Amino acid sequence: GVQYCSSDYVNILNENHILISMSDKASPYDNSIIESFFRTLKVEEVYNKKRLQSSLGYIPPEEFESIIKYSKIKKSEVRQLV
Repeated sequence: GVQYCSSDYVNILNENHILISMSDKASPYDNSIIESFFRTLKVEEVYNKKRLQSSLGYIPPEEFESIIKYSKIKKSEVRQLV
């Protein structure tokens, strides 16, 4: 996080009236909530798109959606596929 302490970065924040949010040295507690949020976001939105889903017949969600979107399968028939 040293890049967030640089004088150039801090000056840009101050010039734009942006409050600096940093915890004390070796104190991870201030950012734990937001770090947990970004971890969840990354896992669910980035990696989950590639992860095989047993409820979708062991194919990734994006692939399943494209199969449904570009096929002539009716939504009511989707349950029969998986």
